[in-house]
Amino acid sequence: MVIGVLLSFYVNHRQVWVMVAGRGESCRAWIAGTSYKWKQPFRQEFKQLCDRVAGKDPDPGA
Repeated sequence: MVIGVLLSFYVNHRQVWVMVAGRGESCRAWIAGTSYKWKQPFRQEFKQLCDRVAGKDPDPGA
């Protein structure tokens, strides 16, 4: 029980959803995500993920 309580403080649940739709040669993707803990680091990681999917250069400050 003690291990379960300690893990509840350190385990982070993140969810990322991706929906892709397109016809022919055009394609569009919608990306959404959420994190229950440590929201600011998740925002940075999520932005990096979106930039990589979009084909943009990674953030030089990361």
